[in-house]
Amino acid sequence: MAIRLTSCVFCVQVTTLFHEFGHALQHMLTTESCGPVAGINQVDWDAVELPSQFMENWCYDKKVLRKIGKHFETNEPLPDDLYEKLVASKNFGSGEFIFTSRVVGN
Repeated sequence: MAIRLTSCVFCVQVTTLFHEFGHALQHMLTTESCGPVAGINQVDWDAVELPSQFMENWCYDKKVLRKIGKHFETNEPLPDDLYEKLVASKNFGSGEFIFTSRVVGN
């Protein structure tokens, strides 16, 4: 009897993987040969987070999700209604975050 192993991960785990891969790309693709300033060394924090935040956005791209998101038993792709809910949950409260950062920042 064969044992079938599945790999089920949560959305937040996939997002974290893409985020960290963005940091890895920044290190691997640096053209600076001087170690103390290569990769993310001596780089402003906004610039350090840019590639990782960019990579996170791919987790919510419909084409990408159709390729990597499948039901573990039926192999069916992510349904459209579930995709819409996923995007809505990501965006929930984003307006409050922007408002709060503007109020606290001033």
